[in-house]
Amino acid sequence: MAGLLASLDATGTDWIVYLSMALVFGTVVLVVLGATSLVGGRSSLRQRVGAPGRNGSAASRQGSGSIRFVDEAASFGRVLGPITKRFLPTDLTDISQTRLKLIQAGYWSPSAIGVFYVSRALLAIALPASTITLVPLFATRLDSTMILALTGLSGIIGLYLPNYWVSRRMQSLQRQYRLGFPDALDLLIVCVEAGLGIDAAIARVGQELVGAHRRLGDNFALMTVELRAGSARRDALRNLSDRLGIDEVRSLVTLLIHSEELGTSIADALRVYSDDMRAKRMLTAEVKANSLSVKLSIPLALFVFPVIMTVIMLPVVIRIVRQLLVLKL
Repeated sequence: MAGLLASLDATGTDWIVYLSMALVFGTVVLVVLGATSLVGGRSSLRQRVGAPGRNGSAASRQGSGSIRFVDEAASFGRVLGPITKRFLPTDLTDISQTRLKLIQAGYWSPSAIGVFYVSRALLAIALPASTITLVPLFATRLDSTMILALTGLSGIIGLYLPNYWVSRRMQSLQRQYRLGFPDALDLLIVCVEAGLGIDAAIARVGQELVGAHRRLGDNFALMTVELRAGSARRDALRNLSDRLGIDEVRSLVTLLIHSEELGTSIADALRVYSDDMRAKRMLTAEVKANSLSVKLSIPLALFVFPVIMTVIMLPVVIRIVRQLLVLKL
């Protein structure tokens, strides 16, 4: 301990100020966590004993325990309110959107949303604590203002790093879904035209896609499980479109639901949709090909054109320099 204090004193920075700020930060975090656990404990205790509350009977409170928890955590004091809103979910709409993003990113576990918020809180605490502890030891030339700025920046990074990770993973999976969806649609058309029902065709497509497009095949297999469990077909289709989160699947789900409601042939509807999707893919490819010349103009102007001008003008410049030297002599 004495060696650590000596090394801190040798850095020439006011380490007592940093240590005090770290202690204050840790105290505030502990107070927030203790307050939220207290509120959650009171809510769970009321649910267990069945005490009457302000919203109705005990049976109604069992279904709304999570709602009461987030409402009380959000309104726990004017000082701790903004802090708890940053670390804890306080709006059911935000919770639903976060849960949907986690599902689209491939995290289907019921505990995924809890792990997400806990990881945000831990990173928002651990990164600033590590920064304010390690930066004065290794970067001795930095002043206190710069260290505080780095500490605040690390806290912001730790708070939003899980969101960035989930967004990147969701985009990566959606690219995989778009690549594998035409194959799934072709297999679905073949199965329906061969005489299988739509439920059996979806189950068969899920089995065939596991090898080539595993993620997409898992989603079709999950839809098959929902259908076997007794869910309505339209609900299972909408759940599939929500899990994948791409426009192609949403359009296909809308088409299948309308075909089922109107009683039209699903095979004909799938064939028309397949032709329309191929036409859209061709138009998308043509748009990208037409915009390629515009996109290439920037690297051509920055890299290729200066080199060409240098190669063309360099002999002229050399000849002019030689003529000037001859005239001087």
